[in-house]
Amino acid sequence: MANPKHLAILKQGGDVWNQWRGENINTAPDLRGTNLTKANLGLADLRGADLARALLDSSTQMDEKWRLVWEICLLYTSRCV
Repeated sequence: MANPKHLAILKQGGDVWNQWRGENINTAPDLRGTNLTKANLGLADLRGADLARALLDSSTQMDEKWRLVWEICLLYTSRCV
């Protein structure tokens, strides 16, 4: 399961998330199993985040580079879902 603190920070928006990431560079965000459908991830920096079994779909708003990563992952592995 996801770290509830990490999820709470992400829900505050990309700016808050990115500030937290900058202040916690040695922390790997744990978002495992989180339902992110219809979430607005905006410009959130998701590098290094554990998104195993996280639910994302076409309604999840995210930066285009993260959408591309998600789509490639879906094509080549079952670990995205």
